[in-house]
This record gives sequence, structure tokens and C-alpha cells, in this order.
Amino acid sequence: MNPGNRKSGVLDPTLDVEDVARTLREIEWLLVALVLLLYVLNEPASDSALYIAGGLCVFTVCVAVINYALPLAWRKSWLVAIETWLMIGFITWILYFNTGNGKVVATLYLLPIIVTALVLGRGITMLQVVLIACCYLLVGRSIDSSFFTPSGIGYFAIDIAPMLLVAYTTSMLSGDIVSAMNRVKATSDTDELTGLYNTRGFNAVAGHEYGQAVRHGRVFSLLMIDSDHLKTINDTYGHAAGDRLIQAIAQAIRNALKSTDIVARYGGDEFVCLLPGASQEAAVAVAQRIRHRLAEEPLIVDNQPVTVTISIGAATFPMHGPTLEDVAKSADRALYVSKARGRDRVTLYDEVHENGSRPAGMKA
Repeated sequence: MNPGNRKSGVLDPTLDVEDVARTLREIEWLLVALVLLLYVLNEPASDSALYIAGGLCVFTVCVAVINYALPLAWRKSWLVAIETWLMIGFITWILYFNTGNGKVVATLYLLPIIVTALVLGRGITMLQVVLIACCYLLVGRSIDSSFFTPSGIGYFAIDIAPMLLVAYTTSMLSGDIVSAMNRVKATSDTDELTGLYNTRGFNAVAGHEYGQAVRHGRVFSLLMIDSDHLKTINDTYGHAAGDRLIQAIAQAIRNALKSTDIVARYGGDEFVCLLPGASQEAAVAVAQRIRHRLAEEPLIVDNQPVTVTISIGAATFPMHGPTLEDVAKSADRALYVSKARGRDRVTLYDEVHENGSRPAGMKA
């Protein structure tokens, strides 16, 4: 599977909750600090002061529980949505009892808007803006006959315009940040020559697939694939031809695999494939399909056809190893058996000698 073709196929223009957890926590504490500052500076009437202090205490406890008492596994988008609703409700409560500074308090609505735009996406953000506009309209403005005039509606639109602007701008910036992060991650996980995963990218994705196989009692197979004559082609035709050979092998592997299979360039001319759910028989069939595809499409170098052959070793979890590393070692041993038996063949780990030693004459 090419890193550029993830299973979802769609870019999610939001940041992961885990990536911005610290920022979210600081925004919530910033809201507590700002309301506390308003409370101290404005000295509200005694009855309002009691309600404001009570709301402040309740919100502070909620923030503390969410950020320090709940398990990290709960730190998901749904919890962020609840946090933003708490923030909106808290600000609306303060706005209702602190009527003397309505416009100042209303600016605090920008904080949950920023949180929503960062984590929940543009559509949810706009719905939150509508919710905030309704709250502000109910408790922050007088609704009388003058409100329904063009000037009244115009002034209300001016009041909520900053919220719309912040929502739109933050959503756009969030999308740009995510796009840039994906490009950087794809670059770090991708082999430049073939566009396949590199070792780092493969290990990350394969580790996840291994965990799924263990959890659900599924099998998977690994193929270790090596070019038979890269050095000869490099010496005869140059390294540019060798690069084309590696690219041809990568393309043949891609064409033979399903979209759910994972393939990586594991070394100079070595490739590894993880086939989720594939039995031993299925793995051998896939390996033979890759080998035949290359044999049917010779590499053209200096207008001359050059036959491309590969050797493949196959192993299956859990029959050939209890861990991903063990299965990889089994497939690697099977690969060297293919090399020792004359190359251009597929060997299942079952065919390896029971002592597990490398065939004579083969280097580690």
C-alpha cells in the first residue's frame, strides 16, 4: 500500500486531540483566569457575584476533572465537544449575570470557537457559532421591536462577525497545518525512489496490523522479496538502470497486491509485504503472482530487454512465529533458501531446515 493512498483516502482537516491536548487545556484555564479577572475588577452586585462565583467554581472543577482525572484514552473528539459546550454554557451564564460588560464577556466565546475549529472541523464549528449566536441573542441583547429593523439586525451581525471570522480563519489554518503535517509524515515514512513505505513507516503500520491480528485471532503473512541480479545490472548498465530495476519491482508488487496489503522497501533491493488475513497458501499464490508479473515484463535498458527475477521467502503468523519480528525472521530464512536453491523462486518457511541455519554459502 502506497503511503500516499491511505485507507481512508480523505484528508481530515482537523488536528488530533492528542496533538493539541495541552493547547486545549491552556485555553480552558485561560477562560477561568479571564472570568476571575472580570469578577475582581467589576465587583458585581452581591446577588450576581454569588452566581458568578458559583459558576466559576463549577466550571473550574469540570476542567480539573476532565484534564487530570479522566483516563487519557477518553481524550477523544466527543469529549472535546462536551468541553466546548461547557465553555459556551459557562460564558453564557457569566454573560447573563454580568450584564454591565456584555460585549467584553461575549468576546470570550472566541475561545470555544477556536477549540472547535482546531479539533472538530469546519462544519461543527459553524454549528457552534450558530449556537453561540443564539445564546448571545437570548442573554446579551434586548430583543424588542427595534431589533427586527435593518439597523438592529445589522448591529447584531457586526457583533457576531468576529466570531464568524475567527471560526473561518482558524478552520482554514487548521486544515493547512494538518496538510503540512501529513506531507512531512509521508516524507519521513516514504522511500523516495519507489514511493513505498520505508522501514520506519512499515514498522509503524505493521505493528498496528500485528496488534489487530493478536486481538482478533487472525492470521497474516509476510513476504521478503529480493532482487536476484541488481549488482550485475549496476555493473553492466550503471546505477540508473539499477534504480529502474528497483522501481520495476516495486510496481510489480503494487500491481499484485490488494489495497489493504502493506509493502515497503526494506533495503537496497529488498522489499517486505504484509498480507493481512492471508494464509500460507494465499501468501505463496501472491508471491508467485509477483514473480510472474516481473518475468512477463522485462526491463528495457539501452533498447535491450533485461529479464528481471526475484527470490521470495514467505512466512505466516502464528504458525511461523509468535511475534511480528519472529515471522519476519522466518520469512527472511525462507528467502535465503530461495537464493540457495538457484534464485527466481518462492519458498515457504515450512521448507526451511528444522535447525533454522542459513544455507551454506549464503551471507547473513
